[in-house]
Amino acid sequence: MVETVHMTVQISEEDRRRADQLFADLGMTLDEAVAIFLKQCLMRDGLPFRVRRNAPKTTSAQLTYSEIPTETEEPAVVGMDRLSPNETTFSDIDELIQKLGINIESP
Repeated sequence: MVETVHMTVQISEEDRRRADQLFADLGMTLDEAVAIFLKQCLMRDGLPFRVRRNAPKTTSAQLTYSEIPTETEEPAVVGMDRLSPNETTFSDIDELIQKLGINIESP
């Protein structure tokens, strides 16, 4: 069995409450979510997402079909000014879902 250590993280009470609810909805505890985050950092030898300093604000962004992340890739949401003219873009999530052939039934 792997030896574990105790770790303390200080966050606001509101963030803790919201995080507990989010991860409960995802079927895990906050401790499990933090462990997953740390494992991803170690696997990628860095943070599992882009960190930018003073990134320019964009008023709109689109997800490109060729950049939909796989399990081993990082998520990619790019600003309109960074899209190649050959990229397939979607104006809303419904259009993307239709292109992917996903059938979502309303409750």
